[in-house]
Amino acid sequence: MFLEEREVTPLPYFTPKKWQTLLLRNYGIVSAKRIASVLRTDEETVEREAERLGISEIVYDPKWKKYGYINIIKNNWHLVPYSQLMELLDMTAEELDYCLKEDDFLGVKLGKFKSKLETVVYEPLTESEIAETERIAKLIRSEFLSDYAKPFDFYGYARMDGSSSQNNKGDFDNIVYSYSMLYGDTLLDGNEIVSDEQLAALKAVGVNGLWIQGVLSKLSLYPFVEGLDEGYEIRRENLKKLIDKCAGYGIGIYLYLNEPRGVSAEQLTPMTEAIKGTFDDCTWSLCTETQPVKDYLYEAVKDLVTAVPTLKGIITITMSENMTNCHSRGNNICPFCKDKKHQDVVPWVNNIIQKAIDDAGAKTRLLANLWGWDKGHGWSMEDIFEGIDRMDRKIEILPISERGTVLANGKPYAVNEYSISRVGPCEESKKIIEYAKMRGRKAMAKVQINNTWEMAVVPYIPVFDLVIEHMENLKRLGVDGIMASWTLGGYPTVSLDLAQKVFSNDFDYGVWLCEHFGDRAKDVMEASEHFSAGFRHYPFSVGTIYRGVHELGPSNLMYESATGYKATMVTFAFDDYNTWRGRAAETNEGFLSLLDSLIGEWEKGLLLLAGLDGNDKFKEFCGFANVVYVNIKSMAVQMRYNIARDEGRIADAREHLSEEKELARKLYALASQDSRIGYEASNHYYFTQNNFLEKFVNIDFIERAFDKKIKGV
Repeated sequence: MFLEEREVTPLPYFTPKKWQTLLLRNYGIVSAKRIASVLRTDEETVEREAERLGISEIVYDPKWKKYGYINIIKNNWHLVPYSQLMELLDMTAEELDYCLKEDDFLGVKLGKFKSKLETVVYEPLTESEIAETERIAKLIRSEFLSDYAKPFDFYGYARMDGSSSQNNKGDFDNIVYSYSMLYGDTLLDGNEIVSDEQLAALKAVGVNGLWIQGVLSKLSLYPFVEGLDEGYEIRRENLKKLIDKCAGYGIGIYLYLNEPRGVSAEQLTPMTEAIKGTFDDCTWSLCTETQPVKDYLYEAVKDLVTAVPTLKGIITITMSENMTNCHSRGNNICPFCKDKKHQDVVPWVNNIIQKAIDDAGAKTRLLANLWGWDKGHGWSMEDIFEGIDRMDRKIEILPISERGTVLANGKPYAVNEYSISRVGPCEESKKIIEYAKMRGRKAMAKVQINNTWEMAVVPYIPVFDLVIEHMENLKRLGVDGIMASWTLGGYPTVSLDLAQKVFSNDFDYGVWLCEHFGDRAKDVMEASEHFSAGFRHYPFSVGTIYRGVHELGPSNLMYESATGYKATMVTFAFDDYNTWRGRAAETNEGFLSLLDSLIGEWEKGLLLLAGLDGNDKFKEFCGFANVVYVNIKSMAVQMRYNIARDEGRIADAREHLSEEKELARKLYALASQDSRIGYEASNHYYFTQNNFLEKFVNIDFIERAFDKKIKGV
C-alpha cells in the first residue's frame, strides 16, 4: 500500500515557519477547520495567521475536495507525511491508495516515492518571525488579485452555438474525453459527470462520442480478489444514466478498457497464484492464455453489455499503460505464454471481448487502440499486420496518428507521444490505415487537436495551420473518424470545430475564420501562421514533454542552490533542467536555441494582435496565445537561471529572477481571468492562486539572498 517513503533532503521553504507554507498552499483550498486540525490548533488561530500572512481574502471553495484533490496531493506531497496528507484530503488510506494507482498513474507522476517527513504542527512565531511575516504579507498584498477566476467554472466563456457547425450525426466519428470529467472512479458518484451546457457545446463542434475510463473489476463481478467489485451495480446504473443523458445530444459513450488488470503481491491467493503470468512494477499479470482469465474477461464483458446494451463502444489498449496481458510490458517471464509472440497473444484479448459482445447480442462497437503496437515495444510492421489479421473482422482499428516516424522541418523525427508540433500521420500509421482499409476494416485515427503534453494548460494551442495540415493528411487517407483527445484536449473549442470542418467537402478556411472571428479573421490568420511556424521549432522529445517545466511555467518554484530532486512525469519539474531537455537537443545551448526560435516567431504573432479588440473568440485566441508564450519563455528563463546559479554567476542569475517575476505576474493575471487556464482533467490545476503567491515569496527570498552575496554580506 502507498508509495515507499524515502529519506531525502527536505525541500526548502520560504516562510519563517514550515506550517506557514502549509497555510499558504492550502488556505481556500482546504477548509480552515481542517487545516486547524492538521496543524493541531484551532480554527481561530488559522484565520488569524492567514490574515497575518496576507492571504485571508482567498475564499474557500468546497469544490476542491471533489474536483481538485490532486492539487492538494501535489501541494503537500513533499511537505507533510502521509497521515497529514490523508487528513487534508479527508481520505482513508484505502481511498488514497486507489487514487495513487488508478488516477491516471498518479503515483508514477509523483515520482514513485514520497519524502519521509516529520509532522508539521503550529507553533507561535517569535518576534523576529512576526516581523518577517509582516514583510511577506506586505509583498503578498501588493501582488494579490482579488478577482481571481472561480475554479472549475469552465463553461461561461466564448460559446460554440453550432450556428455554423456540421451536425454531429452521421458515420464520421469524432470522439473526445470530457474536459472536466474526473479520471478516477467516476461512475461511483453519478452526480453531474458531464453538464448539459458542455454536451450542447460539444455537439456544436461536431463531437458525437465521449470516452470514459472503466475498470472491469469495478463494473462486473470479479472472481479473483474478494470485494474488488463492490458497488459495480451502482456504477452500471450511473453509466446508463450518463448514456441516456448524452444520447439526447447525439453523443454516444465509449468505455476505455485496459484489461485484464494485474494483481499486487498482497492480492495473490491460491487462485491467482495458479494463473499469474509475468511481473513488473509490483504487479503480476493474470495470463490471458489461461482458461480462468479468458472466462472472466468473456463473462465480465458479456454481462456488462447485456446490462448496459446502449453502450456505444469499447476502446481497448492492449499494450503498455497498466499491467494487463503478459506481453503488455515486455520482459515476459510467464510460464504459459513466454514462448509465444505478442501477435499470437495480444489480439486475442480483443477477440474475447468481441465474442462477448456478439454473444450478448449487443450493438456495442469495439475499437482497438494500437498504442504500443510499435517498434518501441518490439512490433515490426509485419507483426502489426499479422495482429490486425488475427482480430475479428468487426473490430475497428485505431492507430496513433503521429506516433512513429514523422517528417518535420525536412528531417525524420521519432515521435513517441502525441504531438501537434510534429504533424502526422507518421509513416507507420499511414501504412496501418492503408492496410486496414485494404482488408475491408474501418480505420480511425487517434489524434490531438486542441493540445498535447507539449502544452496542456490552455484549452487549445492557437496553431490552426498545423491542425489543418494534419486533418487534410488524414482526409486523403480516407479515415472513418478520429478520436480527437486523450484526457487532455476535450474542451469544445474553435480548434475542434476546425478539425471536423476540414473533413467536409466544402471547407473554406477564410470563411471559417470569418464565421468565428468576424472582422479579426485576417489578424487571426496571420498570427496563427507565425504561431504555427514557431511551434514547428518546439523542442520535442518524450523527456521534455513529460518532465519539462513548460506546464508549470512561472508557477514553478526556484531554488537558491541545486535541490537534487528529479523531475517527474507531468507533475514536478523542480530545478532539474538537464532532464527538461530530454533528447530534444544534445546540449543545453541547443535546447535553448530551439526555444528561442519558437519564442521569436510567437512574438511576431503577438505583435500583430497587440492592442486589438474583437469578439469573445478573438479575446480567447489572444489569451491562450499569451499563456503559451509566457510558459515557453519561462522555461527558457528558468533554464538560464539554473545554469547561471550552478556556474556561480550570481549576478546573471539575479537578472533572470527579475525576468521570471514579470512572467509570473503575467501568468497570474491571465489565469485570474479564465478558470480554464492551467486545468487538465487527469492532473487538475497546474497552478492555483496560492501557487502564484508562493512564487512571489519564493523569488523575493532568493533575490534577498543573492543581493547579500553580491554585496559580500
